[in-house]
Amino acid sequence: MAENAFKANKLVVYPNPATSLLTIQSDKVFEKGAEISIINAMGVLVNSFTVPDVTDRLQINLNNLPAGVYYLRMDTSYARFVVM
Repeated sequence: MAENAFKANKLVVYPNPATSLLTIQSDKVFEKGAEISIINAMGVLVNSFTVPDVTDRLQINLNNLPAGVYYLRMDTSYARFVVM
């Protein structure tokens, strides 16, 4: 993972609830290499990926996830964010 991979003060996740596509927006940029995990309500990692390019907005395809509650986790050397 890139050093300083994620520096954000505020995350916005929409739509919530989502059906097929989730957008994550930040007031700062997601650096290339930042790691993102999707965890189900039982605490099981169901998907993870790295940010492919520097951006302030990401879209995640949710078509492979069954209906339920999930958590979005972004771990870096600076902060941990859990978005419900």
